[in-house]
Amino acid sequence: MHCNEFFIESTRELYHVACGFMWSPNGQNWAHMASMAEGDCVLHYLSSKSLHQAQSKVIVAVSRVKGNPQFLSRDQFLSKLKSYDLNKCPLPTNFVLSKEFINYYDLWHRYYADEFNKYGEFIFVEIEVMEWLRSRISIDDIRNRIPVLKRIRGNIVQGYLTPIHREVGFVHPLFGVLRTCCEENISHSFSNRF
Repeated sequence: MHCNEFFIESTRELYHVACGFMWSPNGQNWAHMASMAEGDCVLHYLSSKSLHQAQSKVIVAVSRVKGNPQFLSRDQFLSKLKSYDLNKCPLPTNFVLSKEFINYYDLWHRYYADEFNKYGEFIFVEIEVMEWLRSRISIDDIRNRIPVLKRIRGNIVQGYLTPIHREVGFVHPLFGVLRTCCEENISHSFSNRF
């Protein structure tokens, strides 16, 4: 498997990853979502606002983009969310939040609707999980292992979706770090990219 470009997604929950998609409103703050393409790879980072207890500020999964972004009206987007049955999404048990959510829309309505319901158009990208990382990788650990990152002021993860393909001095050593905790097929994929 080959990765074209690389992104870090900063998220509060992982159900959308397990269900095989990423989403955002269509707007300036989420412009990188529109630039994703089939074959790109995403590192999923649980932010400090993580809903998963005792799991934050760590990269927990790697996925690959299955197709180009879809631009959906709010009604199309919400209808799509209702079609994702959470019982059929293979989320590792240590990330399960509650059995009260039947579909992704239920979770979205509870945690995201107040903030995002005002938007009229959304971006929807289908993904497939390549690996749930057995050993979580903290951003601090990555910063300590990759010398070029010590020069970056502030947070490595900038906003919801950060492209990392432009930081060649960052990407190559990052996947060297990931090789220590990922399955062989993931390592092979990343080594083929560089």
